[in-house]
Amino acid sequence: MSGALDQAIQAVVEILVEALRAEFEAALARIADLESRAKEEIDRCRLLSKKQVREILNCSLRQLNRWIAEGVLPIVWLDRRPRFDPRDIEALAQKRKLRESPGPAARLRRAA
Repeated sequence: MSGALDQAIQAVVEILVEALRAEFEAALARIADLESRAKEEIDRCRLLSKKQVREILNCSLRQLNRWIAEGVLPIVWLDRRPRFDPRDIEALAQKRKLRESPGPAARLRRAA
């Protein structure tokens, strides 16, 4: 009788261990997902320097300063240093991309 009881207890323990293992793995997967999303959010919200903005937009320092002076590119001052929100950079890039490109006649006039 005690052998059958031991086997029943062992079977219940194995079932509980498997259930706990599955719950634990699911919790680890949720934690990894949350960690990944948090890292993406932090990276997205990180402010950029002038050098980083110039590299992203592939523009000169002169052009960048012109956009700042004209108010085209909002600036965030942090410890007396200019910083830029990546969302503003993305918006400026999209606006520049959506601009209508000059036709062939305009390019020929410029070349002449």
